[in-house]
Amino acid sequence: RQARTGAPQPGRDRIVSEKGEQNGRRYKDLETRLRKLMSDARLFVRGDELDITTEDPQERVNKAFQTLVDKVYVNLTMLRGVSYSETDLLKAASPDQTLFGEEGAGLTEPEQEIFNYAQNQARLGVRVSARDLVTRFGSKPYGWPEIAVLCVTASLVGKGKLEARSDSAVLEGDVLVRGLKNNSMLANILMTPQAEFTAAQVRKLKDLYKDFFDSPPEGGDAKSVGKEWAVGLQSIAGELNTYLAQVASYPFVNALIGLQTKVTTLTGKPAAWYVTELPKDEEALLDAKEDVLDKIRQFMVGAQKGIYDDVRTFLTQQQSNFAYVGEQVAEEMQAVLDDPKCYAGSAIQSLKSKLHDLKNEVELKVVEERKAVQAEIDDCRSKLEQVPEFLALDQTHKDTILGRLKAKVSGLGAVTHIAVLRERTHAIRSGLLSDLLNEVARFSPPPTPPIGGGTGKIIHPVPPTDTFVKTLELKVTFDGPYLANSADVDQYLKEMRKTLMVEINKGKKVLV
Repeated sequence: RQARTGAPQPGRDRIVSEKGEQNGRRYKDLETRLRKLMSDARLFVRGDELDITTEDPQERVNKAFQTLVDKVYVNLTMLRGVSYSETDLLKAASPDQTLFGEEGAGLTEPEQEIFNYAQNQARLGVRVSARDLVTRFGSKPYGWPEIAVLCVTASLVGKGKLEARSDSAVLEGDVLVRGLKNNSMLANILMTPQAEFTAAQVRKLKDLYKDFFDSPPEGGDAKSVGKEWAVGLQSIAGELNTYLAQVASYPFVNALIGLQTKVTTLTGKPAAWYVTELPKDEEALLDAKEDVLDKIRQFMVGAQKGIYDDVRTFLTQQQSNFAYVGEQVAEEMQAVLDDPKCYAGSAIQSLKSKLHDLKNEVELKVVEERKAVQAEIDDCRSKLEQVPEFLALDQTHKDTILGRLKAKVSGLGAVTHIAVLRERTHAIRSGLLSDLLNEVARFSPPPTPPIGGGTGKIIHPVPPTDTFVKTLELKVTFDGPYLANSADVDQYLKEMRKTLMVEINKGKKVLV
């Protein structure tokens, strides 16, 4: 190559070309000799000569090394020629995985091999990491690819045979897969054999699940049932929180606090814990569920909740009326609502007829009070129309005054509080007529003003003040606190006459 650089030189270029052709022939000759030597060479694997008759040296070497692999990695055949990839990790880690076909429900030969190794190391007190498994089963006599070891290990975790932990945190599903894909984490992922449980323990856990959740678990082994318990308790905790959030409207849900506390202590445990420890709380759990939770569930979805809401709403809205009607019945009904165990039994159901009767009683009393208001208004109008000054007014002023009467009637049908109706009755009885008569006096034409002292000037009278006074506003002077005999009556009437005449002499009229 160096000789070919630079300017062309015919003599030198010819020599170089001839040398190149000689080297080409030498190369082919060497290759032919080497192939012949390799074809005739004797091959030995672990002291035994191989009988490989093919003349192709590459094929002969491949077969020889395959024989070497078969003799050194004797357990490689356990994988049964299956090729693994990272995409198989998630499928292997799933509890319902079918990575190994329909027979995946049991343990395959590779799974059994890894599981046995992990168990043996655990008996010796040695903690096995995912890196240890990769190293162990990647060397002879196994020679398994790293991804194959990780897939089989993930499958054992998914089947509940091994428990994977990293910094005391249990790894499962996606979290486990991410950890196994991270080469730097393999040394920190520790594999521990799961405890073996008897069929009686698993059956007891499944029966308890059915009794507590009112449906059988889907899983059949201890780990899957334990996981279902963990998920189910979280669901119950959410349901309890929903009920307790309504304590302002339904105080009796406080009965669930004990169960909520118990459920809180049971959530977030490993699957194996539910197999060994949960049955200890069986009686308390089932009693709380049957005596409290189930009854509150039935209450909240049944007719009793509607009755409870109706009674509570009515007692709240009509509370001010019970001082006048139905007070004792209302107190009895409120006592039922306040009962911490009102959700149980038929106490709420019995309130339905009482609510109907109390509603009728209150409504009749309200109607009676409305009629009283209307009667006072009618009486006031009747008296007003007997007053000559009112009759002398023009129609516009009459309509104005009568409009005040109509305003007292307006909206009367919407008033449901007895106290308000009684106050309105009292206000009409005690003050409305005098107010209207005073207004009549203001609308009445003033007297003709006199001419002042020959000066020719008109003397304008002072505008009249209220010309009507109510009897209730007058103070009658009397020494005694009450009238005891005819002499007291005569004396009181004498003093009343003096008081009335004082007002009349002032130009006022007294309303009786």
